[in-house]
Amino acid sequence: MELVNFTLKTEDLSSTSSSLGGRLSWTSERFDVAEKYVQEHMPNDQKHLLLELRERLDECIKRYPSGAFVKLSSRSPKDSPLFCDHTIAIMKEMFTAFPSASEVPLNVALNDEAIVFARASVKALRVCNGEEAMKLITRSTRVYSDLTLARVKADAGTLAMKMVVREFCDSILPEWEFRVWVANGKLTGATQYHSDLYVRAIHQNQVAIQDLIKTFFETVHPTIPCSSYTMDLALSPDMALSGIRIVEINPPPPIAGGCLYNWDNPSDTRAAKEGPYQLRVVTEFSSNPLRTMTPPLKAAICTLRGRIPPEAHTTPTADTTGWIPWLYSYCNVM
Repeated sequence: MELVNFTLKTEDLSSTSSSLGGRLSWTSERFDVAEKYVQEHMPNDQKHLLLELRERLDECIKRYPSGAFVKLSSRSPKDSPLFCDHTIAIMKEMFTAFPSASEVPLNVALNDEAIVFARASVKALRVCNGEEAMKLITRSTRVYSDLTLARVKADAGTLAMKMVVREFCDSILPEWEFRVWVANGKLTGATQYHSDLYVRAIHQNQVAIQDLIKTFFETVHPTIPCSSYTMDLALSPDMALSGIRIVEINPPPPIAGGCLYNWDNPSDTRAAKEGPYQLRVVTEFSSNPLRTMTPPLKAAICTLRGRIPPEAHTTPTADTTGWIPWLYSYCNVM
């Protein structure tokens, strides 16, 4: 078996690209990502490179009938849905499958809302063409930060940045994602990825899931070309071994986020590096699972759930601006 058998279909967009040249001075100005800006205001040489990138994305995404997920080789634009009206529309549809807020205790309602938001944020990352992909990545502060670093490091040759296109899998549920620690070839720990989402089935089957992850690790580890790493896994609610997929492989702790491990706690850091292996899961409803959410998004969810009058908040407006010049500069370090 090879590593590709355990993950989603993935393409490195830059691996088949021609060399893209040119430079653009950095500014702090943000530009509209709309076609109008590219056509009317961007110099022809820069316009050509960005349109070429969009076309290459479009051609690649066509190979994924169910849509694709576009990211940098460093990080994903998962902050983009935080500013997107589309996310709110997705949540509105998803809430129809959950009990109304008035039918369940408040802590259950809040947990349902956090789960719906997590699911909607993932679904909002699905793109079907190059234009949607460009809008997604140019909204992302995470992408902007990483491109800034790539620009700084490019001349020194110390940071290689690539565009990655992955198959979008609609069946992956974010509340069923887990983060796994591996140190020197040894499975040392695992944790539920979303530390504020309570899932009764995960809590009740903690030991079975712990054993399932261990079995999967023993199967997949020989295919991974490093001995220490962080592995993010997506499990299916039926807990079938065949349904596990590797979402990402990242640097080992404490570089990767700890989830239910606290890197400020020396015993947690030691446990992630040395073991013994155990799975940590959320064992009770959080009193405030929406605490890290922006106020406009909280207000929008409350409105969707009927907890405050619609006129009491302003729906977040999609941020249609982007960093076109920064994206152009990215073309120089691909």
